[in-house]
Amino acid sequence: MFAILKCLENAEEKTLCFASLEDAIRFKSFVNTYMEESGAGNGYDAYWVMSNAKIVQVSEIMDDFCTTLDYNLIAKMLEEIINARTAGNRQGIIFSMSELPARQRPGPGDMIRALFSQGAKEKIEGRVLSDNGDTFEVINYWDEDDNGKPKKSARVITVPASSVMKIDDWKKEYRKM
Repeated sequence: MFAILKCLENAEEKTLCFASLEDAIRFKSFVNTYMEESGAGNGYDAYWVMSNAKIVQVSEIMDDFCTTLDYNLIAKMLEEIINARTAGNRQGIIFSMSELPARQRPGPGDMIRALFSQGAKEKIEGRVLSDNGDTFEVINYWDEDDNGKPKKSARVITVPASSVMKIDDWKKEYRKM
């Protein structure tokens, strides 16, 4: 389930939609830490979440939900927390993040990207034609026509399933025009 949280983003009201309840709780805690420790008090140039703001779980993402954060604001807030906690003394880089979401396994019709770190032999960004269990038959994106189908001249490539990940189908946007 997703989780939503109403907040201010640089003084503009937003309904943020998080991937999980845990993500929303971590974000709210971070923002409340910033509000308390940085000395900020106006809701501008930061995220602002009242400590009594409710986190609500939802089953789908609605059009008016915001699903991205302004990472420039997050970085600024983090810098101000670190500056407050170190009383302005110079520090080395502090870097921490939670685990990233798992890569998604593509299926026929999905766009993919080959990953050298996972054993890909060549750079491929394209489309899956067939899923053969341990391998996929794929084509590069330039080898498909305006409708997303393989051109007659398309080079079909067999790749290990473990060496590719599903990516956003950015070519769909061009087909809508």
